[in-house]
Amino acid sequence: MLRRVSQFGLGTTGLANCLIGRRPMLARALLILCYHRVVPMDEPDEFPFDSDLVSATPVDFAWQMQFLRRHFTPISVETLLAAIAGERPLPPRSVLVTFDDGYDDCFHYALPILKSEGMPGCVFVSSGLIGSEDTFWFDQLAYAVLATETPRLELPEIGIVAELPTGRPARRKLYARIVAALKRVPDPLRVELVERTKRQCRVTPDRDLRGLSRPMSASHVMEASRSGLSVQSHTVSHPILSNVDADRLRAELMESRVAIGELTGIAPDVLAYPNGTWNDFGQREVDAARACGYRAAVTYESGFQMADSLDPFRLLRLPVNWRHSRSWFRTMLAVPEVASGSRAPVEVADATG
Repeated sequence: MLRRVSQFGLGTTGLANCLIGRRPMLARALLILCYHRVVPMDEPDEFPFDSDLVSATPVDFAWQMQFLRRHFTPISVETLLAAIAGERPLPPRSVLVTFDDGYDDCFHYALPILKSEGMPGCVFVSSGLIGSEDTFWFDQLAYAVLATETPRLELPEIGIVAELPTGRPARRKLYARIVAALKRVPDPLRVELVERTKRQCRVTPDRDLRGLSRPMSASHVMEASRSGLSVQSHTVSHPILSNVDADRLRAELMESRVAIGELTGIAPDVLAYPNGTWNDFGQREVDAARACGYRAAVTYESGFQMADSLDPFRLLRLPVNWRHSRSWFRTMLAVPEVASGSRAPVEVADATG
């Protein structure tokens, strides 16, 4: 839908800017953008890890931040929390820039751009990966499937018994099938199947390749926090929370909050649910987050919210991906309804501004 709207010219500079400035609905809305990675990527098909986690190149990210600065009111996590607490209202056309996972390219590429544009932001970090030489389980899986010369994968527990296709596009489709299935199984089985896949594939990225998919170090996290990038929680090890038992759930939430607080001197108040769809958390996870001291949580469900009716533990976001054009970006911000899921607020009568 968003692409079709964009193709009809809504994303052209003048019309999009006019809508953003004139729509009463946008003046009352909170938009939260979700990024994962900001990296140079000249040959996307040759990228050795999950290219869908690349949100933008540094050049496009800089343009996006300049666009937000001109047409919206960028806010900090602290401003959002004050609004949730009823201490003060959000400003008109509020937008919050967030990053999931805590890759070190957030520090090397995104943070300097945020600083140069005077933009606040927030990174959700999986504390158990800070400083690790290993990357996230899904990127380990992506590399194994893309690089292996093994002819066949056998993961019957999730319905994958297949010959390895040739060509990166077909391999990426197989990887997407595997990772989607792994997100729906109990977490101990997910861990076992990731390790089995790696054993079957018999490939390991060398040091240079690991550098393309590396979490932030402890010094990166501390420096980012000192530089104004709010460091919040993405659990300890990035499991799907609905797939873990109650004890593990509490440990993932509490230990991450403690570890990040010890590094930065500021205990996180906001959680990003790993994967973050409605299937990945429910009332149990909301209650656990509140009990562990969090004051809000963001989902990965696409949408936005009205500033005067925030649901603090089910905040919707608008994901950004490197495949999206600048016209698409303008359209998403001018008419965020077309990017929204079924639970996002829509005001059809205001569609023309």
